[in-house]
Amino acid sequence: MTHSKSLLKDYLSDLRKSSNCPRVQYSHNHRFKYQLDVPHENAPYFYQNHYKCTSKLKNGLRFFCPKLSQISLELQAYELEYRERLVPLLQDMFYRFYQYRNVWNNAVACMAELDVMCSMAMVSREGGMVRPRVSGKCEKPFMEIKGFRHPCINSDTFIPNDIRLDFDTQRILLITGPNMAGKSTLLRSVCLLVIMAQIGCYVPALSCSFSVVDQIYTRIGASDRILEKCSTFMVELSETKSIIDNANRHSLVIMDELGRGTATYDGYAIAHSVLNHIREVKQCRMLFTTHYHWLVDDFRGVESVELYHMKIEEVEAQEGGTKQIRFLYRFERGTAGFSFGVCVGQMAGLPKRVLEMAEAKAIAFQKNLDDVREKTRQK
Repeated sequence: MTHSKSLLKDYLSDLRKSSNCPRVQYSHNHRFKYQLDVPHENAPYFYQNHYKCTSKLKNGLRFFCPKLSQISLELQAYELEYRERLVPLLQDMFYRFYQYRNVWNNAVACMAELDVMCSMAMVSREGGMVRPRVSGKCEKPFMEIKGFRHPCINSDTFIPNDIRLDFDTQRILLITGPNMAGKSTLLRSVCLLVIMAQIGCYVPALSCSFSVVDQIYTRIGASDRILEKCSTFMVELSETKSIIDNANRHSLVIMDELGRGTATYDGYAIAHSVLNHIREVKQCRMLFTTHYHWLVDDFRGVESVELYHMKIEEVEAQEGGTKQIRFLYRFERGTAGFSFGVCVGQMAGLPKRVLEMAEAKAIAFQKNLDDVREKTRQK
């Protein structure tokens, strides 16, 4: 096979000299192997020397000759023999490899575990990491993390926060705050820190202690499942059902704006019922974010529920402009006064006329809600 390839190489080299055409080269297709690609200006030489033209191209012609055919056939015969001899060798090699498959699988598993351990060691050596204290299951699960950060955001400007979950007084944190204030980032950070701690890794915090979490349930984001014919709200409720069915006292539940996929009243009603059910029946640690401020009023002062919010700073509006806000990203006790959706719309660049109309509608809508709630209380 090597000899045939050498003959083909020598033939092409001699042909380039004799035809005075250094651009001639081999090409292949499904009909012929080792054809000669020849520019138009050099074609007369090949016609005169009885080369057979097999096709005409935009940039030249293709020629073939009996000598090339003979060498090509010899090469194909050698290649076929090579493959026939190679196949049984490969089969034997693969069979021997398969006999030791358990050894290889164990080796791969050990390497993977070693890789994870080394990665965790490298991460844990970085600044700002602390060894977590994870206790076993107890009658009153708890969690206290101080100065924690999102493990994937390594920035000096990231604002660290504290969180405390206590079974008796604040097992559930009901969290409010405008969009972009950092609510979802806070929820994800807590989940990631719990996972990191329970696999034996240091966590990005000043201190971290909690009783073991047997399962983490999340209801975050909004999306449909078109192939399953499930709307956004249906997906929300399906995930919520899974939480209600499976969560227990030692679980950690994360719910981000449950009920936003449907009408305001329906969303509020379901959010209220789910929150109350988990508080009374499941009694697990939970972080629950919402934009329903009347939901906050319902659970203000309720046992085991504490109100928190993402801190923002209101900025005086410029003349003729709408109210503005500055995000502080601090997690503090209390409630956010409003959702500030119009302010976020201003940051997104919505037209002034649209913002003014939206603000007027928001004020009117809030007044109607307050009137309805007042009438409900009187009844």
